[in-house]
Amino acid sequence: MKVSPLNASDIEKKHEDGYEEGVSGKIKELDRAGQTFILSSKGGRYTVSYGGITTQAGIDDLLDLAFSDSLEVTVESAAIDTESSLIDASAVFVEMEGTVSEFDLVNETFTLTYGTDKTIGISYLDAETDGLLDNEADVEVELDGYIGSEYRAREVEVDH
Repeated sequence: MKVSPLNASDIEKKHEDGYEEGVSGKIKELDRAGQTFILSSKGGRYTVSYGGITTQAGIDDLLDLAFSDSLEVTVESAAIDTESSLIDASAVFVEMEGTVSEFDLVNETFTLTYGTDKTIGISYLDAETDGLLDNEADVEVELDGYIGSEYRAREVEVDH
């Protein structure tokens, strides 16, 4: 889910469908020790606490990547307090686009080249994929963690 709210009424709510509320933006300040960051979105600035996220391995490494490369981040929460601009995150996802190389069908990994010749290793082992994934494919990737030496993809969509 990707939502960029303009005001409180623009935040998408789908509790009855099992979804949580979400807001997207970029990390402007990251405090690993305090497990918080400032998310700047079209709807304003939010202080996000991510200390309660226990299901995403390597969350600190994922947030470091998003912060250092100014990547789009989606934060999900059971509730977003728009009056205080505080979010207690239940999940954080990093969204990026790039080109596939070193595609390995057996191990379900590839290298993603993004930005100005930056590369990262990605495992798509448990990812939902859309399209034919292969070398030279342009893709949109949603990352949800980091394990060992690879970022973990949640979704991979091949641009047609």
